[in-house]
Parts: sequence; C-alpha cells; structure tokens
Amino acid sequence: VDFDERELFRGKINRPPTFIHRQFTLHQEDKVSKFMSELRERIMEHNIPGKVAALLAVFHQNGANDDLIQKYNALDKEYTDIIRAALKKTGRRRYGYTRSPQLTEAGRNVNLHKGILDCRRRKAPLSEGVLNLAHDLGYDLSKVDETPIPVLRRNAAAA
Repeated sequence: VDFDERELFRGKINRPPTFIHRQFTLHQEDKVSKFMSELRERIMEHNIPGKVAALLAVFHQNGANDDLIQKYNALDKEYTDIIRAALKKTGRRRYGYTRSPQLTEAGRNVNLHKGILDCRRRKAPLSEGVLNLAHDLGYDLSKVDETPIPVLRRNAAAA
C-alpha cells in the first residue's frame, strides 16, 4: 500500500522516537543510574510515598468515590511530572568537548579588543559589557581613550 502518512494520520504517528531524539537508552548505565538517583531524590522531596500511604488509608476506610479518584489523578499527574523532570535533567545531550581555558580566555580577549575598538570608532563611552569583560580579564582601561584607533585595530587583530 502506498499512502502519505502525514496526510492520512495528520502528522500524529504513534511510533517510537528515533535514536537521535531519545533522551537516553537503558544501555547507557551512567545515565540510568543518574536518572534513578535523581528520581528517588525528587520522590522523597515531594513526599510521594507518604501521599500514597495516606490515599491508600482513605481508600480502605471509605472505598472509591469521586473525590478520591480526583486525588488519585492529581497524585498520578504529580508523579508523572516528577518522572519527566528527572528524565529531562538526566537526558540532556552533551555536544562536543570542553574547551581549554586558554582558548576561552583568548576568545574573551578578542571580544574585549573588538568591543573597545567599536566603542572608540563610534565615539561612544565603553559599554557595560566591555567594562565587565575588562574587569573579569583584569585588563587596564585607563589608557584606552588616549590610544589611537589604528593601534586599537592592531591590538584587536593581534588578540
């Protein structure tokens, strides 16, 4: 049979997500253990066992009624939300490698020098971002106003 799935099912196809879109699989033991510890922590934080025990005691006393069913549904939603939150926290993908501190600092130096040059070209005071970056890098801004633009351009290119 040849048919267009999107038109036939209106874009809602019940099939498992592709491997790329899965948050993690059971073969990733480190993520599974991290998920389980995160889930246990959140369950204890929200006192789910106590809520289940209280709901069970009321059920044994009164039996099933509409109020109890609503409380059960609310508890089920809370538990499902806790599971989803733990999955979301655990399943974050890690892209690439961590950058070396030297590379990061060199990039920040380039941004600082470009920011200084841009402010001087526009004859504007140094922006808050440039001031914060200079403070973080320990760069002395006292002579920036006296430095000619060609020298600032060379500094930006050298950084």
